Amino acid sequence: MPTYMGAAWIDLRPGADVDAALDVLRADGPGVLYARVVPLDDGWQRIELSTGDVGPELGDLLVTLLQTSEHAVRAFLAYDYDESGAEQIVLDGRAATVTRVQHVRIHPFGLAAAATEPPVLLDVPAAVAPGRTWGRGQVLNGPESVAALADLYGVPPEDLKRARRRTRRPGRLLGVTGGPFAPWLDALAIAWTASTGGRPIKLRPGPVWREAVVKYALPSLPGRWLVFDEELVAEPVGLIARAIVQGQAVLHPLYLPTGFPGWRVHDALDLRLPRTSLATREEAEPAMRHLAAAIRARALPHFATHGTLSGYVEYCRAGASDPYRLHAQALTEIVLERFDDARASLDTITSMVVPRLYDRTRPAGLGPARLSGLAAEADHWRRRLAEDELGAQADLLANVPAQRRRLGLPSAL
Repeated sequence: MPTYMGAAWIDLRPGADVDAALDVLRADGPGVLYARVVPLDDGWQRIELSTGDVGPELGDLLVTLLQTSEHAVRAFLAYDYDESGAEQIVLDGRAATVTRVQHVRIHPFGLAAAATEPPVLLDVPAAVAPGRTWGRGQVLNGPESVAALADLYGVPPEDLKRARRRTRRPGRLLGVTGGPFAPWLDALAIAWTASTGGRPIKLRPGPVWREAVVKYALPSLPGRWLVFDEELVAEPVGLIARAIVQGQAVLHPLYLPTGFPGWRVHDALDLRLPRTSLATREEAEPAMRHLAAAIRARALPHFATHGTLSGYVEYCRAGASDPYRLHAQALTEIVLERFDDARASLDTITSMVVPRLYDRTRPAGLGPARLSGLAAEADHWRRRLAEDELGAQADLLANVPAQRRRLGLPSAL
């Protein structure tokens, strides 16, 4: 599963005008940008940002916010470049000049630093002496950086030293959503996706899609639908949410563990819609009529056939050459209490994944880190089934409430 994305966490002092901070982050830029406001202890607040765009614009936005807001104190920026590595930057906004406290550019195994894009935000001054130079960019990750990071977040230096030891070979953490950053986020008490804060706020682009869908598409669609900024969700919402996302018919099992707050689009059904600019609601009318026709012709039959637990298993079986689909199939079989089938699926994952670890002809989206992660997941659920079959099912169903909150879905089945 691709992990290409950008994320950030900005902390605001008590008394901050959160709406004013969000207005700064709404500045024009490429891609879609989502925010979630999360309450912290003692009146502090945290803004979580997520985007599929990994250009320097997100970092520039953070610097602007820290420079212009007296209440914005610090920011943790994470770029996941998928097969090209990852990058994390911590910014200190307490003084008049924003500085970089930590800056790490992670390169995947076998890919030289010079073969990847240079680090971003090198024009932001470093708060401490660089720990070392790597390729074309400075990396701040030495003892001075760790000490400054502990001071900025008010955490024990020992926790950060432990995180630094855990990331001495950071390339091993690539390929899993949030993997390269997890040790540092854990040490700083930052949740990859907080369970509080409600549905993400879409900062950009504007609400044209939603308005156009309501006016031109919904009147010709059967049944009831939830309408969000860029998604339509069929009601009622069961254990598998059925949604239209980015021109695709998505089946999103709410019981699957996930570290990313978005929809499961990588194995969705493409509705084959023409690409259209939605500058105004009126200009969007033809696109919405195409969308409604595609939903009736392709999405609704897909949902009817595969939108149940047993139907989703069959959908996964049709793509059994994809280990991610097979992983979803195995966990769905656990929910269905088909425990022997689940064991067989987990064994198949292992037999598929292990030989590919050293296969240079494997698909580009299945790097060693991802394959290792899948193998580890299969081992985990195999052990869990051996310990307690119904307990494994309960573990999966326990993910549903948090998934519903993250996606803004009704809490009741």
